[in-house]
Amino acid sequence: MNLGKICLVLIGLFFLTSNVLWGDELESELIFISADSLIELNWGKNLEWIGPLITEAKTTATKVQSSVDLVFLVQLASDADAKVSIHTRPQVDIVVLNDLKNSINTWKLPRTKFGSFCFEFRFKVKGGTGGDKGNYTPDLIYPDTQFESDFQKLAPEAKYQKMIEYAQKEALPYFRVMMPSVDSKFDGVIQTGKLLEKMNLADALVLPIAVNNKNYWRGIMEMDRSDPSFYVLRAYLEVSEGKLEIANEIQQMARIFPKMY
Repeated sequence: MNLGKICLVLIGLFFLTSNVLWGDELESELIFISADSLIELNWGKNLEWIGPLITEAKTTATKVQSSVDLVFLVQLASDADAKVSIHTRPQVDIVVLNDLKNSINTWKLPRTKFGSFCFEFRFKVKGGTGGDKGNYTPDLIYPDTQFESDFQKLAPEAKYQKMIEYAQKEALPYFRVMMPSVDSKFDGVIQTGKLLEKMNLADALVLPIAVNNKNYWRGIMEMDRSDPSFYVLRAYLEVSEGKLEIANEIQQMARIFPKMY
């Protein structure tokens, strides 16, 4: 059993690619940039994205006279409206681009059930540029890269608060949704997940969820020996209470597990 491969600051990247040819004018490539379990639990709600994206790309393909690489970068969250940024290589006519932006702005964009994740839709219009030639306009910067860059610029106290916020809004919601959905033979894991479902993630959780919870210890015994998930959960519980030194010690211990990365 593996609840997910999560590092202390950022959920690792998981790439799932699918290529589709839409006639002679347009070829698409769908790339998910998120943890696989986030996609599994949220994807059904977001299938509605596929149709409009393809429709807009087809419309754009009829307006562009030359070979172009077109990317829609879609960022989904549970506590904020979704964002769609448009990137082209080379830069397309401003009128075509504005038409595309205006159309996208009319969409009713869905939110995730929990946490946030990102995917991109790449389109090759009229064959595309034939490879990685030149930069996109505007620059194509992925959320995890932007997050890390912004994080490094923060003052120490702001970094401390950002870590707590990440644990409460991204990591712990993942465990809260994921644990009750595992195989029924992992009852300790399921019961710990159900207990976490009832808790306010801004409260102190180390004692009720881990230390004083017999099902937490049962869950550790149920896990595959190569799976660090409950240790990572414990680390995030400590982070959520601001105990970064303890969390770091637990993370260092979890690194010995091959499924950590």
